[in-house]
Amino acid sequence: MESILNLIQGLSVKQREQIKNSPSMKDAFASDLSEDSGVAKEDIIIALDDIFGIEEIPIESKVVKIIKPKVAWDLGEDSKTKARKAKLLSSICDLLQENDGLSKTKILKLINKDNIIWRRLADTVLEYMLYKEMIYKVGSKYYDNIHSKPHENEFHRKVYSILCDGKKTTSAILNELNYRNPKGKRKLLDVLNSMIQHNIVVKSGNKWELVF
Repeated sequence: MESILNLIQGLSVKQREQIKNSPSMKDAFASDLSEDSGVAKEDIIIALDDIFGIEEIPIESKVVKIIKPKVAWDLGEDSKTKARKAKLLSSICDLLQENDGLSKTKILKLINKDNIIWRRLADTVLEYMLYKEMIYKVGSKYYDNIHSKPHENEFHRKVYSILCDGKKTTSAILNELNYRNPKGKRKLLDVLNSMIQHNIVVKSGNKWELVF
């Protein structure tokens, strides 16, 4: 169970939001983990609820308003810090439009700001940009979500090729990739998420399939 908790806690902010706000996504994720680990699906759902703080919804409730955890831009900083954040956001937008994916370190090196102060600011700015879906992340690299096409690498091509054969569960895809470990699963979920954003794949029940 400890390895499962580590995997859940290692999910990205966007993956957490999707699982937390979508009962079908939570159910599919729990089913996949149960199949992988042998832990009862109900126990995994309880663990998800504990970690994400999901409250029980009364049965009689007919209309449920789901509120996503908000990532605020204004955190009460002084004017100098706010100006730095705005400048950094603008620089990140420009760099990601000009380059095919960049890590946080590479971004900061390109603008000559690779130090502890700017790294902390970059964490805040990048988290905000991910929340606003201005960018998306695959592995350690960030990509422009507005102007660029989905980043394609060998991993993407393999996933696409596997799904060309028909619907597959997350576990089935990992089996064919021979990449069955927590790191591999997180990477696959990142790739599938970017493919969802660009309308390449959808999830039906606990299986993934191509849109076209």
